Amino acid sequence: MAKKIEAGVRNTDINTKLVEEILSQSNPKELFGKDGLFQQLKKRLVERILEEELSHELGYSRHSKSSKQDSNRRNGTSEKTVIEDSGQKIVLDIPRDRDNSFEPQLIPKGVRRFTGFDDSVISLYARGMTMSEIQAHLEEMYHTEVSKDLISTITDGVMEEVIRWQARALDRIYPIVYLDCIMVKARDNNIVINKAVYLVIGINIEGKKELLGIWVSKN
Repeated sequence: MAKKIEAGVRNTDINTKLVEEILSQSNPKELFGKDGLFQQLKKRLVERILEEELSHELGYSRHSKSSKQDSNRRNGTSEKTVIEDSGQKIVLDIPRDRDNSFEPQLIPKGVRRFTGFDDSVISLYARGMTMSEIQAHLEEMYHTEVSKDLISTITDGVMEEVIRWQARALDRIYPIVYLDCIMVKARDNNIVINKAVYLVIGINIEGKKELLGIWVSKN
């Protein structure tokens, strides 16, 4: 019996050391690097915003069955590479229309710098954001004044995209789950303040890190 207990203790020690080793190597920057999950989330969200811009201009959503007001239609996408604050490049699929009259406002034609969006994108994916807070973040993402109707259209699309991500299926088991925190700038009562964003990170049975959820502190 004593030998079994000792063996059990040794196994526990090994598991503890393994956990400590994995956690010591964990770094949220892996989620925010060039090929990290955050880049994928950012790309998907920005492309969705651009799609909603085109929907607003055409007067109907992508899957709308209502009658179209004119002959202009969607016409696929074209790739555009932009450079972020960090110097990293991100390739975006920009929606096009048949008449080639669509002028994106978030990333205008000819613009190659895509700056100041990281904090807003992180906040938009977080739980606990009110509709008015989401609209405020979207308005800040534009460097020029845009119409309330456009912001409303984009908000609906962003909410759909964010809810889909928040409700996505996760693995049943994550051997290791830990909490990390980053600070982002956010507007609160027309004042820009630092807010804590909590990241729940899981390590699946294959040893890969996944971002399970994002929560923004209220203060």
